[in-house]
Amino acid sequence: NQFEFAMAVLIISNSLLIGFEAEWSSRNRGTPKPVTFFVTGLAYNFLFFVELLLRLTAFGKTFFTDVEMRKWNLLDLFIVLGSLAEAVVDVLSLVQGDGGGDPAHISNVRIIRVVRIARLARTVRVARVVRFVG
Repeated sequence: NQFEFAMAVLIISNSLLIGFEAEWSSRNRGTPKPVTFFVTGLAYNFLFFVELLLRLTAFGKTFFTDVEMRKWNLLDLFIVLGSLAEAVVDVLSLVQGDGGGDPAHISNVRIIRVVRIARLARTVRVARVVRFVG
């Protein structure tokens, strides 16, 4: 369906952005990241949150009880909540002016980003659906 295809495109583009950001960071150590990365990350977080809310609303209880989709839905829930926590920490760090330089914060953010890439696994399922429909 078109919604799943759009979400697959969103997931892939977000994964590419994460990869690009990691590459940029490795080549520009000690240089503050451009605000573009921060703003784009917030936009993705918002879109994934809206997508999760739409699916929760559409599926109701079956979001958590459907045997076939429960694991994917729980993974999505975990990733989106983790991404929102990351965004809150980033915004608070920005407001407080500390830049989030705390090593514990940095390692937690990296873990969340790695887990977010796991969302790509869902794209494989979506690709199968698109191939079947096409």
